[in-house]
Amino acid sequence: MNERIRWFEAQATSSEEVYFPFTQAGLCSQLSPELIPPLKTFEKTIGDFTLRIAQSIDASYLEPLLRSYGEASENYGDLEFFNEEKLPVVITNISNCLQHRYFITFLLFDDTIPIAFFQIDPYDMPRVQALCSENLLPFWEKFFREPLRPAELLSLPYDERLEFLRTRLQRDALEDYCRTYGIHSSVDNFLRFLVGSLQTVQFLQQTVPEGFYIGNISYNLLQQYRRKGLMAQILRAAESVARQANIVFLFSDRIADGNKPSIHLLQHDGFKLCGSFIATYGEVYKTRRHPNGNFSEPCVCYYKMLSSENISTHTSAR
Repeated sequence: MNERIRWFEAQATSSEEVYFPFTQAGLCSQLSPELIPPLKTFEKTIGDFTLRIAQSIDASYLEPLLRSYGEASENYGDLEFFNEEKLPVVITNISNCLQHRYFITFLLFDDTIPIAFFQIDPYDMPRVQALCSENLLPFWEKFFREPLRPAELLSLPYDERLEFLRTRLQRDALEDYCRTYGIHSSVDNFLRFLVGSLQTVQFLQQTVPEGFYIGNISYNLLQQYRRKGLMAQILRAAESVARQANIVFLFSDRIADGNKPSIHLLQHDGFKLCGSFIATYGEVYKTRRHPNGNFSEPCVCYYKMLSSENISTHTSAR
């Protein structure tokens, strides 16, 4: 798929599972300019700390917080390290998020020092559909004897869809790819991930109206501030702001299933498990336990519907 993540395949066999591979296939969407002014003035007190959206004045304070993301061994011992060469660019992007509008980054401050971040990357339906048709399907199609047509596939019942793909699969091409990258692949689980991914796009088409977004989330809290319930409060505050920014639901596309604290945080907040899968990483994805990348791990994804009220209001006014 790319140099960071080479492969996904399903673990379970449920027809209800959905996945979010499009988040690995390209850029997210830009928020509409009219959604930005309320974000500039957002500020909330959480205990002795202050939560607000990142600003350019925060750039010089962000490096310790970002670097700790991959060093949080007490949280999960194998998180991805930030690429040191890209860290200045990441810091610039975060501290100017309200200018470029490609994501929203909340920062929690102890006085002037940021101790936590919570980021929402927005996707609207045109971007989701484009990433699927222009990035994902061309990658998957090289393993089949004919082009993949989502409308045709989704018109079939789940089991017929799997059989349709199975009969058109070029197993030699699939095996050659997996052999090249040392991937131990199951044909059934590869096909189930593909079908589940298409179902995800169909689900989003039915759920996300024009002018609305879904948001992929990422977060981190400095070690010395953990186990105080702060991230749970940040999450609830971020959800309130996301509703105002026309974000229909939040999702976490890829959590290692050994990352129990992160899973507990989302479950406790009402996030729903929507898929379990294996992710296979390339050499670019470097972690403490895998400094050269090139490994696989079981993952899960979660999502939460925020509110349908603002959708109803928006669509009825049109």
